[in-house]
Amino acid sequence: MDNKRRAKNYTEAANEIEKALSLAEQEIDGTPEKFKSARPKLHKAISDQEVLLETKRIELTESQQEIDQLKEKMKDMERKLEDALKK
Repeated sequence: MDNKRRAKNYTEAANEIEKALSLAEQEIDGTPEKFKSARPKLHKAISDQEVLLETKRIELTESQQEIDQLKEKMKDMERKLEDALKK
């Protein structure tokens, strides 16, 4: 499941970067002024996606930690149940 979510996150980011590249290319008509205008917009779009990917990576890590904690609690409960049944 995590790999699917990661792949989805990266695909979404790649699509957004592709859109930003396309918009930047549309703005540039060969003049230095247009290039100077488009460059910061493209940089911001890419930076925004980097931040978003990092945020989603952290969220996935936190989710996995929560899952691991729940699994450990289940194991503890199973041990306690087994002990109670033995008595």
